[in-house]
Amino acid sequence: MKVNADKTEVVVFFKKGKIQEEIEIASAVISSKLSMKALGILLDQNLSWKEYIENNIKMSAWKLVVLRRILSATISSNPHIAIF
Repeated sequence: MKVNADKTEVVVFFKKGKIQEEIEIASAVISSKLSMKALGILLDQNLSWKEYIENNIKMSAWKLVVLRRILSATISSNPHIAIF
């Protein structure tokens, strides 16, 4: 089996213990990461949702800012629209 070390990501899941920094698979050395994205979900080494939730909050806040800018431009051009 060939392993492409450039595309391979490794996260070692554990509750407590020492972090393994490098893993060797099929004579390819792969460094471990603290978190990785798989199927749109951020998985960290402790399997907590903290990083995933923080990332979603940042993305949602940015999208809300963009929507407010678009909406304020629409309201200024049409004074008959009211927002509650």
